[in-house]
Formats: sequence, structure tokens, C-alpha cells
Amino acid sequence: MIRLFRAATRLRRWSLGLIAMACCIHAFAADLTQGGDEADVAVALLEKMRTAMSELPYRGIIAYSRDNKVEHIEFAHAVSNGVERERLVSLSGPMREVIRQGQEVRCYLHDSRTVLVETKTAGRDLFDLPANFQQLRPNYMFILGGRDRIAQRDAQAVAIIARDDMRYGRRVWVDSSSNLPLKVEIIDGTDTVVEQMVFSSLDLATPVSAEQLEPTTKTGPNDWETREHVSLPIDSLRWTLHGVPVGFQIASFRRIKSGAVSRPVEHLLLSDGLTSVSVYFDEVGEKLVVGQPTASGAIHSFSRKIDDFLVTAIGEIPARTAQAIANGIRRRGASAD
Repeated sequence: MIRLFRAATRLRRWSLGLIAMACCIHAFAADLTQGGDEADVAVALLEKMRTAMSELPYRGIIAYSRDNKVEHIEFAHAVSNGVERERLVSLSGPMREVIRQGQEVRCYLHDSRTVLVETKTAGRDLFDLPANFQQLRPNYMFILGGRDRIAQRDAQAVAIIARDDMRYGRRVWVDSSSNLPLKVEIIDGTDTVVEQMVFSSLDLATPVSAEQLEPTTKTGPNDWETREHVSLPIDSLRWTLHGVPVGFQIASFRRIKSGAVSRPVEHLLLSDGLTSVSVYFDEVGEKLVVGQPTASGAIHSFSRKIDDFLVTAIGEIPARTAQAIANGIRRRGASAD
């Protein structure tokens, strides 16, 4: 859900080491040899956290910070008749509102009067944390950290540390009473926090009503543009991937459907279970387009022109990862050399 706020901001632009980390995480356990008991306890706690995120009713204010800027987001979650419902609305910056009912997610962008419609990525919501932490072990280490106090609540820290320099790590603080995540940091290879999401307030006592989960945005049939992600079969992909770091696999392949854009835009999602990378294929024809790297907080992108297409790799990844993936893309049947 937080990812959609970030994706909504960058969607209009897409067409345009571990070495130090191991020495710097002094707030967590010093032994990085990943003793089985410690890692098992950390993973078990994170799995309890995911269950709490899905089942509990709660609401609060999230402070989302990157590039020395802070955005405040109001959040509410509840389960009604077995269906999860969520609502996020920006309290600062451009007006954005995200509504989830079951698997459907709608993001309303007021500045461009656009509605983004997509299906929720399986198991991921709010802080973009996965449902299955066990599957991350080949590419990440788990370390049980110390205790802290966040949003006036006691919390247990857990570090998720990347085993290479092609992905970021995480630090997660789990509420000791509810098991909800109170704070999540994205950390680069020098242990620098590049993005942070934290509950500045959290309310589990006040019931979340159905009205509080409804969109306040009213869209008419003619005054708002709707962009939908339409699923495509993987075997229809016209591209091959040669520079994808170990652990990343294709999660989905979609076409962005928009009445305002006549040409098709294809979106390939890669994931290692925690980190996701979007690859956009924009058919720009002979139009002169200069691909270039961009960065915003934890998000890095790299674009290059391949024949008539502008190909852009973007995600919460190091710059080297975005460049490696974009440079490794070929038209199917073309040489990888």
C-alpha cells in the first residue's frame, strides 16, 4: 500500500556494500553467523506480525520519510465479512488516496485526476512486507535486535540483512502486544537509512467503521482518467532477461490500460520475495529519448532505448541493480552479447 503512494508519484515519469553493513549494525546482535535459534525466533516473530496485519482492526498516522522530506499518511484497516479493507490518505503533499477491498486496489491522484487500478500483490500490504519470510533465507539473514519504544508502545527490533549488494536490507520494529509493525527502515549497504515508515500514532481500541474505509474521492465518468493493469500471459513477453541478480523471478506481466494513451505500455514485475523491481516497456517509435538513471530515496531507476522502445527498470533497489537489469534486457531472438 505504501508502495502505491510511491508508484503513483513516479508513474508519470517512467517514460522519461553489504561489507559495511555487517560492521555497522551495532544496535542488533553482533554475531552475523546467523545462529539457527536466533534466526528462527526472528522469522517466527515476523510471521506473527503478518498475521496481525491481516486480521486486526487498527488505524493510525504513518510518517513516511525520504530525501529529508516527511509525508504523513492516515491509515485504517479492518476485516468485514472475511474481506480485508484498507484506506490510506495523504495528509501532506499532493492529495492521494488508496482504497483496498480484498484484492482490488485503487489509487486516486488528485493532481492529475487519475485513478490507478491494480490487483494487490499476493501477501503484501501497508509497509510492503511479504507474507512468507522463510523463503527469503537464501538472499537475506535475520537477526533479532534490541527493544525500543515507538508510538508509546514497546517494540522488538528485527534486522533483515541482504546477503549481497544488489538489494537493500530492512529493520522492522514489532509491537510487543499486538505484533503489528510500528516502524520499518530500508537500509543501504552502508547501514544508511534511505527510507523510513513509522506509526506516529496507533489506535487499536477504537472500532474502524465501514464509512472510514470508503473513498472520499468522487470520480465521474468523464472528468477522471482510469489506468488499469491488465494481466498478460508470461509466454507473450517479447523480451529476455540476462542481467537479473540471483533470487529475482518474474512475479507478473501486465499491460497498463489507459484511455488517454493510445500506445500499449507493458509492465514486468520482478521480485525476490521482499524486494520488487518494475520494468516498463514504452513503445516510443523513432522519438529521440535519452535514457538516464534517477534516484529518490530508496528508489533507483535506469532507462535505455532498445529499438523503438524505452525500457526502464525501477524499484527500491541500489542503482547498480537497476542498471544491471535494464542493460541485460534484449528483444527475444536477439544476441545477449
